[in-house]
Amino acid sequence: MTPLRFVCAFVPASLLTATIASAQPWMGIVDPTRATDWSTAGAGPIPARTTICSTLGGAGQAPSLVQSVTVAQINAALASCPSGQVVMLNPGTYQTAGATIMVPSNVTLRGSGPTQTIVAETGMVDNVPVVQFGTQSSFPYGPEPNPGTSTAITGGTEQGSKQITVASATGIHEGTLLVLTQTDLSYMTDVGEEGACTYCNGGIGGDSGQTVQVTAVNGNTLTLSDSLYIGYTSSPLAFPFAVGCTGGGLENLKISASTVQVTNTSGDGYSSNVNMTGTIYSWVKNVESDFAEGSHMWIQFSMHNTVRDSFFHDGFNHGPGATDDELRLGFKASANLIENNIFWRQHTSVMLEFGASGNVLGYNYSTGNYHETSLTWQLEDFSFHGAHPMMNLFEGNITTHWQPDEIHGTSSHSTIFRSYSTGANVYLPPLDARGALETGTPTEETANAAAFQIDSLSQFNNMVGVIDGSDTLVGMQSAPATLQARRIRT
Repeated sequence: MTPLRFVCAFVPASLLTATIASAQPWMGIVDPTRATDWSTAGAGPIPARTTICSTLGGAGQAPSLVQSVTVAQINAALASCPSGQVVMLNPGTYQTAGATIMVPSNVTLRGSGPTQTIVAETGMVDNVPVVQFGTQSSFPYGPEPNPGTSTAITGGTEQGSKQITVASATGIHEGTLLVLTQTDLSYMTDVGEEGACTYCNGGIGGDSGQTVQVTAVNGNTLTLSDSLYIGYTSSPLAFPFAVGCTGGGLENLKISASTVQVTNTSGDGYSSNVNMTGTIYSWVKNVESDFAEGSHMWIQFSMHNTVRDSFFHDGFNHGPGATDDELRLGFKASANLIENNIFWRQHTSVMLEFGASGNVLGYNYSTGNYHETSLTWQLEDFSFHGAHPMMNLFEGNITTHWQPDEIHGTSSHSTIFRSYSTGANVYLPPLDARGALETGTPTEETANAAAFQIDSLSQFNNMVGVIDGSDTLVGMQSAPATLQARRIRT
């Protein structure tokens, strides 16, 4: 099947003018004010880097054998690796001892396969990632916009524009990243059913926005890598900052804390298994992330990255909060592609919040999530949670429960295309996810059971070619849940 972001809709001959050449693939399918150009999401074709600059670890070892290679040695090999080449990890287990592996620009860290090369989280640490894209260490683990440095956007603010005029282009050059944001529009708020989210905007501007790269500077006119997802009409600002990593790759290995007995119940060890901050055109491919102590992956203040062909499952904490074990897109992360992955036994599979925009989640499979204090409560696979994600495309996914929630504010302009949600799920013990699966004692999640549930603070959404429900959902005794599923069909 051809993805929506590439398919061309039928256009009457009378409309085939010169202007139609720039029309987007969804023209004629959805309202043009509710969609954007998703065709360039992600890092583009992932380069098949074949030159290995360094191979670490003894050859011919079993995956369970602890290699003597340290994180410091891995980082030294990565730092000295020429552009476009690969640092290779032989089969075996590589213990982190509380340190962070740093993948620099234009270099790939590649294992021998997720069943062969294991990066094992060992040693209690103070909230750092296991793998970080880039070598800058500014909080949180990469470059981010300075709240005190911004310039007003004075022109080119209409939806679809790729050129803006700013009050001052001082310090902005080709390659600079910008977070574009504005004061909340009428349908945006960071006040949800659990109160205000004072941190949703990342300390800059409003709750909505996007991350773009400057491709040309002409006086105070800036050409952008991506078009404006919506109109910027409410005191818009541009916050410039530096790129932390370009063209970095992480491939063919497993990151795991599944054998580490964490005794600190607050879970404040590693913040995430993988972190991208200020990262562009980079990728994670064929990686297994097993039992995250924090998030499986954080993508923030970043754009045009790809996460594909990977397996994310289990976590230290199956409750909400900073250690919520998910793949998280936040702080205006834009135009990223999350494609062809499996998510299993997490709290929430993917969380989009804090202005994540223009991202594509395509052809992923998610099931088995659960909430630690209410095992019958059906959690959403793709959660929104914090204001204000917008203009994200969900295509070809198979999930159990899709819900843009209103816990900490609004969301808008989501497109759900040719996706299937069952509205049925089970909790499978053990609760802490470290022991052997207890396949004989599943618990059906009957509370909050719905295939699709769109909360009241989510607006301007599209549902195209969607299939929902299952025999299990229809047969549930909970009338409100069944009615929710039937309402969405109408």
